[in-house]
Amino acid sequence: YGTDWHYTSFFLTSGFPIMLLGNYIHCKKDAFLKAPLYVTIILTIVTTAMMFVTIHIRAFDYDIAQIFKIWCMVEIFILALKLPGKKEIPLLSKLGRKYSAYIYLFHFLIGMLVYGIFYVEWLIQICVVIVSVLISTLICELVHLIKRKIKSRKVN
Repeated sequence: YGTDWHYTSFFLTSGFPIMLLGNYIHCKKDAFLKAPLYVTIILTIVTTAMMFVTIHIRAFDYDIAQIFKIWCMVEIFILALKLPGKKEIPLLSKLGRKYSAYIYLFHFLIGMLVYGIFYVEWLIQICVVIVSVLISTLICELVHLIKRKIKSRKVN
């Protein structure tokens, strides 16, 4: 009630339900594959739009975006099941395989630091996402570089 969305959207209310739903969809994938592809595509578009609208426009000062975030992720998971043969996007595949843990761990801290340093109101949330992903990727590469240096010193 009048709180910042950063404090109301955390792992137990966002990451954990999405993780559980992803696992449930995987277990029941045959049932989800029966739905027509066009319905999944339409629902994905609608939930994505509603997610962005509810992030920027709060009805009666309540943050209901989390409902659409979770629903949107469900639709994206189902869409991924329905389109398994589609070509991967190399950059996104690399981000997912190599950097996802670092992005998950650091995105909130980086977003808050950038906000605190520049004191800008992030009207476009995608800017926070891009900055967080870039900085998290740099941190990951730095950690990997340090690990390689330590390993090479032990070998020599």
